[in-house]
Amino acid sequence: MKRTKILILCLLLGLAAVTTRSAQSETVWLSVPFAKIGETERIVDFELKITGATIRSIPQVPEGWFLSLTNDASGSSEIRGNIQVGAAALYRSFFSSFLFVDKKNDPQIKFSIAMDVSVTKDFEKFKYININTSEMIVSVTARSSQPRPHPERKALR
Repeated sequence: MKRTKILILCLLLGLAAVTTRSAQSETVWLSVPFAKIGETERIVDFELKITGATIRSIPQVPEGWFLSLTNDASGSSEIRGNIQVGAAALYRSFFSSFLFVDKKNDPQIKFSIAMDVSVTKDFEKFKYININTSEMIVSVTARSSQPRPHPERKALR
């Protein structure tokens, strides 16, 4: 009888810990609106800073890119990427559900996003695009879902 009580107590404590953890964050997808990047423009560099969230995963790590990722314990995260060679430059579809993050559900921690993207059409002239929280597409997903596969990309010519 005593073992049963201890087992039940352990199960209840474990359930409380899982419930508390899931109540502390919400898993969301981040996407950049296509209107910000032209159809023929190619992405050569980006930097994304998030507060109030941690990066959970990147569904597709692009070939031919340098990436660095920081998930700071303070609740801010950063990811930077740039091409190694011109042929690795990406089209805008790369930014469709490109990042899976755990957004904190704490009213004292503000969720914000600041992103800078460098694009080009000809590798001679570059355009710099700034994207903030209100422009980013944030899509809610189930906590248990796995990162979905990346959408098809246009073939590089």
